[in-house]
Amino acid sequence: MFLSKDSLKKLYSKLNCLVPEKMVDGKTIVSAIRYFLATDEFKKNEQRSCDTNKKEDDEKFVNYVGHVVFLSKEGKSASLYTKNFAELLGTEKDYKVQSNFFTQGQVRISKATKRAEPYPSGSGNNALLVCDDGVVDIAKNGYQVFAEKYLQNDLLKFTLLFIWLNRYTGFNSSDTIYEDFLNELQKNYTKILCETLQWNSINVKQTFDQVISEYTFEDGCSYLEKNDIVDDEFTQLLKNLGAMLNEGANKNRLNEFLKTVNLEEIEKEDESGSGDECRHSQIIYYGVPGCGKSHQVNKKIKSIPDYNKIRTVFHPEYTNADFIGQILPEVCVDTNGHSVVEYKFNPGPFTEIIHRAYLNPDEEFFLVIEEINRGNAAAIFGEMFQLLDRLDADENPKEVSSEHIYGKGWSSYGIDNPDINAYIRNQLVISSERPEHCSKVSGSGEDANPRLYKSIDIESGKMTVTWREKNGNGFTPKPNHLHFSANTAIRLPPNVSIYATMNTSDQNVFTLDNAFQRRWDMELIPNTCNWNDVDHKNQAQLSIGNTDICWETFREAVNAEISGGDFFNADDKQLGLFFIEANGKKIDEKKFANKVLKYLWTDVFKRNTDKIFKAENLSKAVEDFTGADAFDKVFIESFVQSLKDVNEEIKNK
Repeated sequence: MFLSKDSLKKLYSKLNCLVPEKMVDGKTIVSAIRYFLATDEFKKNEQRSCDTNKKEDDEKFVNYVGHVVFLSKEGKSASLYTKNFAELLGTEKDYKVQSNFFTQGQVRISKATKRAEPYPSGSGNNALLVCDDGVVDIAKNGYQVFAEKYLQNDLLKFTLLFIWLNRYTGFNSSDTIYEDFLNELQKNYTKILCETLQWNSINVKQTFDQVISEYTFEDGCSYLEKNDIVDDEFTQLLKNLGAMLNEGANKNRLNEFLKTVNLEEIEKEDESGSGDECRHSQIIYYGVPGCGKSHQVNKKIKSIPDYNKIRTVFHPEYTNADFIGQILPEVCVDTNGHSVVEYKFNPGPFTEIIHRAYLNPDEEFFLVIEEINRGNAAAIFGEMFQLLDRLDADENPKEVSSEHIYGKGWSSYGIDNPDINAYIRNQLVISSERPEHCSKVSGSGEDANPRLYKSIDIESGKMTVTWREKNGNGFTPKPNHLHFSANTAIRLPPNVSIYATMNTSDQNVFTLDNAFQRRWDMELIPNTCNWNDVDHKNQAQLSIGNTDICWETFREAVNAEISGGDFFNADDKQLGLFFIEANGKKIDEKKFANKVLKYLWTDVFKRNTDKIFKAENLSKAVEDFTGADAFDKVFIESFVQSLKDVNEEIKNK
């Protein structure tokens, strides 16, 4: 007897619990699980470690990986397998073990360095495996780490893995299914693995009985196929949407989504240069505090995946090293359990967004800098300030490169920065991105540093760059091709946009000089409520405390007093629409008193508080602002009347 097709589908739908929410990259976690279990099965069956330098070991290891991820045959030579225990599927015969494990990452590095390397990289005491000159073995604490860090010592996860590894195992009857499955696992996996995951314990047996009671059985063995995992109706819906879209960015985005969830095979885009180019922007949104600068930025990048955007905040203590990156000592634990100090480059947000954009030329990336003038922007950017000069269409670079001819969207100038350059060529960084990202990136050769590729090649129809490949005494032009080596200068690519926000209040710490500002598009966010914008309307009609007064009613009245008064930089002192936040549809009266009243008393009306306040001091104003008559107790009569005169109109807009 075997698990029925319906039971297999139920089982598969539960496997996503093996990837905790805090571990966002599901495929990376599943890769670690499959390589760990394959290594253990290899040790059990071969009674030794796996030597990837031997072809026969490679083939056996691939076969053992299949025991974890295989779903069904896909044609004569391909196999359908799971990449993330969800809808991301693959059909490679070797489950991409060769390209993603044997010839990349830690296995490859261990062969180059001739020393033991932990897997996953940088895991130290939390390593699952150790790779030593191409020989893969379980790390010292690997079994404990697998149970605690990857499966959280969760009985349900132990049990689901117990059943999943027996998904195609035959059994004698429903009464013997647990014993039959346990015997199969004890035959294939080591005793220490079975004991660590408690497969032979009464606790797992009880959990198994609960789970298996929902399943049915059949005489023949069924296999999971693509349409068992992917919703065909949903697939057809997306196809219909695709047929309705014209050629352009929307269709490209839909295709990228379809490829991401692996719903169907999408024909590759024509890479001859006919694809849409990425359009970059460098915009500083400025205005009074709370006018909606960040709101405007968030609207622009709301639908952008988290991987494609990085946000940072400038402040007086923020430095060039924080923004660009710096080399810092890091205490690591080697495979022998000894503490060693390594010096590693820690990329800042600027370097990280460039790195992602280089390796993913078909996607757009966004760097968001909040409060750009609260830090010394010129010092923070440093020499990278040069990169803000971008090329327009048909404009020649201001600095000629012997390697490449750069086009629209690239920086006019290049900057030599060995740390950023090495980070982009880092084998571990690139291999950790695959295959979710870097699909059009190939690394080759060995640098003096064995952790780096000598060069990487990036090809895309959206890349407005031509590589001048050396050919004897001349050059062969290769359009839409970037050949990135140790000699390649750093430039902002066309698929990177930078958005920044800036308060115009006179309390800002730093000013931006004209040379810096002219490299940006400046966009003023007006301090008005757009009643056609749902977010604006909801914010405007928030009630204040237990009163009947709307936030927009109060804001308009205060701003009118500021504009009509004798204030220096009056516009900068006005209240922005998003100056204060609320939970639900009401602004907490205590929060309003301590934030809004304090600001008005100490920063705006500090020399003539009696212009709107009747309270004798700030403490009295904050203390009295309670109840339905809070405004009557704190503000002068004429100001309160001006609020009541327009409040009903604003409430009913």
